[in-house]
Amino acid sequence: MTFVLEGTINGMRAVSGEVTGNKKNAGSFWHFVSMEVCDPRFGQVYSCQIRTNEKDLFGKFAKIGPGTDKDGKKVEVASLTQDLSGHNVKLLVKSASAGERVIAGKGTAEEESILQVRVYIGGVIDLGQPKTDDF
Repeated sequence: MTFVLEGTINGMRAVSGEVTGNKKNAGSFWHFVSMEVCDPRFGQVYSCQIRTNEKDLFGKFAKIGPGTDKDGKKVEVASLTQDLSGHNVKLLVKSASAGERVIAGKGTAEEESILQVRVYIGGVIDLGQPKTDDF
């Protein structure tokens, strides 16, 4: 089932990582564009992702190139080429999933596990920045 999500992008970033462990793709890299989108009616914030398999859409917002990690090891990194933070958008949602995510506890060094819904995007329409009389 697909649907349209309309809201304001609170923040946008490119995310990269390396596949680790005994997985068949160990040593390869994964990337996606992350967007935090706020629904203006209810104030709900959605964690949206544009995956690399959405080649044209991913390429509109990010590029992949060489980089180094904190230890100086050569890695692939994604970087934003277009940032729509603060813009109103319409997003075509292709699918959604939920899973656990481990995060640092607020104000503590302890980690906590949260349930996070991820919304996978297949299309973006930029509606521009809000006008003063939109408030």
